[in-house]
Amino acid sequence: SYSIFKNHDKTNMVGGSGDGNGAKERAFNRITFSNNIWQDITQRAPRARFGQFHVYNNLYDGITSSGINVRAGGLALIENNWFQNSNNPITCRYDTVGCGKWELVGNNTKSAADNATYNISWDSAGSGGINADTWISTTTFPRSKLTYTYSPASAQCVKNGLLNVVGVGKNLATLSCN
Repeated sequence: SYSIFKNHDKTNMVGGSGDGNGAKERAFNRITFSNNIWQDITQRAPRARFGQFHVYNNLYDGITSSGINVRAGGLALIENNWFQNSNNPITCRYDTVGCGKWELVGNNTKSAADNATYNISWDSAGSGGINADTWISTTTFPRSKLTYTYSPASAQCVKNGLLNVVGVGKNLATLSCN
């Protein structure tokens, strides 16, 4: 959390590269990505396989292949993020086990009409894949699985203030728009 991922190809992969440990990983992978910037990267922001993922208060700008790629039965709560200038920011692609599902809450994008507003484009997700191009949730995330309390900032706050508090040398600054 509070990191910048910039000018890279593959940034974050959770859940292994093979399908052999899926049941074990489904039970134990519970990961949160919060208050990060993914800028000018190719893919994996993150690539989330098998487990449960909470992705909130992040800024996505300049994703060229795929951003949040929920695969292999993964489950993601994607909340209060800002998406712009990106290709396939939320997707399930290159999947051999079965697409994951996501709940979209409070992001700056709410419908297919927002794709043009925020310069978001979509490629085919391939056979069995799915894109979040209409910005509609595919499931409801079980919030009882979150083992922490949190207060997400608005997506607009993320866009306006996140750059001021992420990365090295910020002395543990936190995002606040009060």
